[in-house]
Amino acid sequence: MCIVIISLKSEVHANIGSRRQSEIADWVASLLAQISEKVLELVRDWTPKVARELGVVGLMNIQYAVKDEELYIIEANPRASRTVPFVAKAVGQPIATYASLIMSGKTLAEINFTEEPKINHVA
Repeated sequence: MCIVIISLKSEVHANIGSRRQSEIADWVASLLAQISEKVLELVRDWTPKVARELGVVGLMNIQYAVKDEELYIIEANPRASRTVPFVAKAVGQPIATYASLIMSGKTLAEINFTEEPKINHVA
C-alpha cells in the first residue's frame, strides 16, 4: 500500500513576493482547480509503481509536470526532503515518523495511516 500526498509547486512570477497572502492563496487554489481528476488519478497510479520499481520503503519525492492533461515525471528521489516537514504540517500527520516506522518494518495498517489525507485548505 502507498499513501500519495500531492503538493503543488508552480513557476512563480517575479512579482509574487509583493502580493498579499490572500491573493497568493487564491492564486494557488486556482492552480489546484486546474488539475483534473484524471491527472490526479494518474499520479495516484504511477507513484506506487515507481516506488516499487525503485525498491523504496519509506519516503519518496516525485516531481511531476502536467501539460495539456499529459503527465510527465521530471525526477524521482527515494529519500526524504525538505518538503516533508511542510507537507506533514499541511496534512496534520507526522509523515517523517510514519516513514521511519515503515522503514523499521511496520505496515501502514499497523500505524493506522491507510487513507490519503484530505485537506480543505491551501497550505
